[in-house]
Amino acid sequence: MINRLKTAACVCAALTLSACGSPGLVTGDGDIHSLGGNEEAELQFYANSCDGIDKSHGVISLQDEAAIDWENIGGIDFSGTVNETYYCSLQNIDPNAPSCSCNDGFQEIKFSYVSNNENAPGSGSGIACVADVGDDESDVNEGGLSGIAEILISTGPFQGYHNAGATDVTQHQCDSNTAQTHKL
Repeated sequence: MINRLKTAACVCAALTLSACGSPGLVTGDGDIHSLGGNEEAELQFYANSCDGIDKSHGVISLQDEAAIDWENIGGIDFSGTVNETYYCSLQNIDPNAPSCSCNDGFQEIKFSYVSNNENAPGSGSGIACVADVGDDESDVNEGGLSGIAEILISTGPFQGYHNAGATDVTQHQCDSNTAQTHKL
């Protein structure tokens, strides 16, 4: 419980400080605690701006059937497209770089989504802040998780959904092998 509180505090701090964005690539596929408590939510994402922030691409999906305020209609379930993504850093600040909503060391993912829940049709937008905090084998996280994620839905049928926690996140180096599309 203490580790979960520490993780939540770190994630909340991530959204309060501002850094500048640079090209980056991040992937994730795993469970995150449900907004509904004891259940699990499934979060998957691939966000790539290695060819330039203006050429950002990728996908994101979330299923949280037990999410409070949506549990009676089947929960949160959406598939999305990455509109813009970048790695947030306080080092080597470029005055022309986008300002981050996420903290230093996080990849910011701005996305639009379409609901997969027939009881909550429509589309909207959101932002995710994700960070790679170590490998699965380290003692950094209980349960072998490699990162933290925070997701906030700002418009659409799931407007107001806000969740954060430990999950699997991998930050990749941008090189000639990363400029590819990816499907979940």
